[in-house]
Amino acid sequence: MKCPRVPFTSRALVDEDRLLDLIEELRALIPTELQQAQDLVAQRDQILEDAKRQAEARLSEARQMAHAMTAEHAIMREAIEESEKVRKQLAQDTHGQQVSADRYAEELLTELEAKITRALTIIQNGRGMLNTEKV
Repeated sequence: MKCPRVPFTSRALVDEDRLLDLIEELRALIPTELQQAQDLVAQRDQILEDAKRQAEARLSEARQMAHAMTAEHAIMREAIEESEKVRKQLAQDTHGQQVSADRYAEELLTELEAKITRALTIIQNGRGMLNTEKV
């Protein structure tokens, strides 16, 4: 926003209506960004919950398979080894999904922080201009 300067002073004239419009725009922007951040956290939690449910279901399946194969010692040993592999793989998959979700959340929160910081700077500059006019 360009403001004409008052000759022979360091003061500037500010269009009050335009400044108030900008402040209202900022007020409207902040709740949207906060809602997006909350939605992102909810998505991350849902992804983690889904991954845990899948891991539990697969582990349960692996255990059921192991119990069904108890007739022979060699088959039972193979089932236990396979269930352990599945458990380890699921743990790795869950961890990878959590890391990805956390990284995505961090990126969005960093972007939100930058937007809020810019908005705060605009507000502070506007208040500063208003305060210099009063003096």
